[in-house]
Amino acid sequence: MDKELSLNKTYRSEGVEEQPLIEADKCNNKRPSWVRINLDKKIIFIKLLVNGEAFWYRRYFQDYFFILDPSSEDYRNYYNSIAENYESFIPQNKEMRKFIVSFLKKLKIRKEAKILDLGAGTGIVTEGVANEGYENLTLMDISNKELDIAKRKRCLKNAKFKSIDLTKEEISEKFDVIFETMSLDYFKGEKMMSILKKISGALMKKGKFIVIDRHIYPEFNTFFKEIKSGKIALETPEGVFDYYFFIGEKK
Repeated sequence: MDKELSLNKTYRSEGVEEQPLIEADKCNNKRPSWVRINLDKKIIFIKLLVNGEAFWYRRYFQDYFFILDPSSEDYRNYYNSIAENYESFIPQNKEMRKFIVSFLKKLKIRKEAKILDLGAGTGIVTEGVANEGYENLTLMDISNKELDIAKRKRCLKNAKFKSIDLTKEEISEKFDVIFETMSLDYFKGEKMMSILKKISGALMKKGKFIVIDRHIYPEFNTFFKEIKSGKIALETPEGVFDYYFFIGEKK
C-alpha cells in the first residue's frame, strides 16, 4: 500500500477524526487502484491524501469505494459490479433529467434532433428526454452492464446503445446535442482536454453541449462558447448539495 496515502473523515457534527484505511489494493506499488472504507457513522465528506494532494469525496456509493488514478478497465469493472444497484445510489439522476429536459426546451431543440447521452448509465436521464418526444437518441457509457439495464428497463424504442472507452475511442457519429451528467468529474488535465476535443468533434456546426456536474471546468471555454452556466440544488441521500450546469455551443 502506498505509505503516502492517508484518510481523513469529516463527520456532520463530531468534528474531524483521523482513521486508518480499512482496505486497499496492494497490487500496485506506486498507488492503490482502489480503496474500500466500511464505516458505521453518518459522513458528509471524506478526504483522501495521495502523495500530498487532497481529494474530497461526498458519499455517492454505500461502501465508500473510491477508485484512485484508475485505468479504463478499473472504471468498467467497478460500474459493471454496481450496475444492478446504481439507481439507488444516485437518485438525484431523476432530478437531473428534469433540468436536462428544461434546457432542451429553452434551446428549442427540434424533436428530430440527434441527441447523445454521454455517460448514460442505466438510462434514467435519457428516458426523461424520450418521454418529451425526442426519438433520435443514443446512449453511450463505458459500462456495458449498465447499458444492458437501460435496454431492459427503459422505454427507448428507437435508441442506440454504445459501450465505448472515450479515453481510447472516438465518437463515430455527429450529433446536434450532447449532454452529460456527472461523468466528466473523473478526468482532468490532458485527459479532460482530449475528451472535450472528441465531444466537440462529434457535434454538428452550432451543436450544443449541456453539462450537469460537480464542477464547472475552465477547459469548456476552449471548445464551446458559453450560452449559460450556474448552480442548481439537488436532493441526494446525504442532503441538498449544489451542482453546476454549463450550456455551450460548439466553436
